Amino acid sequence: MKFADDIVFGRKPVEELLNSDRTIDKILLEQKMSGPFEKEMRQYAKIQKIPLSKVPQAKLDKLSNYQNHQGVVVFTTAIQFYELEDVLQLSFEQGKTPFFLILDNITDIHNIGAIARSAHWFGVDAIVYSLKNAAALNGMAVKISAGALLEIPVCRVSSIVKALDYLKQSGLTIVGTDVSEKDLTTLNVLKEPLAVIMGSEEKGMSREVKSFCDHLIHIPGKGNIDSLNVSVATGVVLYEIFKNRSE
Repeated sequence: MKFADDIVFGRKPVEELLNSDRTIDKILLEQKMSGPFEKEMRQYAKIQKIPLSKVPQAKLDKLSNYQNHQGVVVFTTAIQFYELEDVLQLSFEQGKTPFFLILDNITDIHNIGAIARSAHWFGVDAIVYSLKNAAALNGMAVKISAGALLEIPVCRVSSIVKALDYLKQSGLTIVGTDVSEKDLTTLNVLKEPLAVIMGSEEKGMSREVKSFCDHLIHIPGKGNIDSLNVSVATGVVLYEIFKNRSE
């Protein structure tokens, strides 16, 4: 049974969905579920690199509008996900200077949408985000991004740390935004192959992610508040990089 364009629930409809060409954003299973169906969902999620979570029945009830969900709700998305390795290789093959945007624990769908618009406008090669602790990239996210999420490659990875390690080994300079003495506008590596990390508003970058950074930078300003909204900050950072590469 289907409730909305982004949501499919019920075991039979979900099994049919998994055999279709639709892209799955995430799978939610009832907390106490076990048995063959649960095992099948876990195996599928692992192979396809799809987030799977166990949640209380009450959450599934609400998502399915209190219809018979049979312990499973699946979110679909119109977004096509790409392999990070493929996007980077294509960037090099096309003679481009790679420019990747890494999102670390950004969970607000409005921020994701706004960030995608800026990323597409300023020529980012791909957005990289984690399977865990990230906003759902559903139809609402696409709408907020004004379609940008359908235009820019999105790489969904199991580990941001592993993705950063791969990008670093591939020759990219890793730049993180943080409370730092280094001014973004004075950084002399903006024309190099780059991976720029934006962390969540609440916690910023995780400690492990920060350890991969070659440079930590801040956005100069005169205000007395702690920081800019992450989508606004992303736009500023991406514009500065775009401007330097256009000179």
